[in-house]
Amino acid sequence: MKKAKKARTETFPIIRALGFEVTFPDLITALNLVAGVAAVFSAIKGETLIAIILVVAGMIFDYFDGKIARAYKLAHDFGRELDSLADLVTFGIAPGVILLSFFPGDDLILAVSALYGLAAAFRLARFNLIKEAGKAEKNYVGLPVPAAAFLVLLVSLPHAIDLPSLMLPGWGLAIVTLFAGILMLSLLKFPKL
Repeated sequence: MKKAKKARTETFPIIRALGFEVTFPDLITALNLVAGVAAVFSAIKGETLIAIILVVAGMIFDYFDGKIARAYKLAHDFGRELDSLADLVTFGIAPGVILLSFFPGDDLILAVSALYGLAAAFRLARFNLIKEAGKAEKNYVGLPVPAAAFLVLLVSLPHAIDLPSLMLPGWGLAIVTLFAGILMLSLLKFPKL
């Protein structure tokens, strides 16, 4: 009589230290975080196109970290928390800093960038609570943070590559960014990709 195979519970950590394990998908998440931090620094230095490219790189890392973690059953609490922190920096903070680099000293852009970052933090916290409660949703509740960042970057790109005919004025960028923040906080359903 054959014995049933025991389910694998090993997470195959790359690093075990300080009471937590770091897996390969966590390292991809860390690349997302590094891209976000580098995007913030690039925007502060006025290198906005590089900042936008770094946020897009973060989107790619964010896409693959979750796919790999689920495919190889490597998802765990540490990875989920790290992913949310990386997403907050890359998709919540960096887009606002990019906007500020186009309009330094503009109080409206400053306020909207701060509100956008706050909306991203709330959206990520809500997502984690839904996940923690074990409520499997077919759709996302509220616009996902990377999608909101994509929207903000899309309207920012003409400023970064100096295309005056497509540039929105500061108040136009503020409206789009505020709209993206509202969509993140909304209860609208967005399909999972």
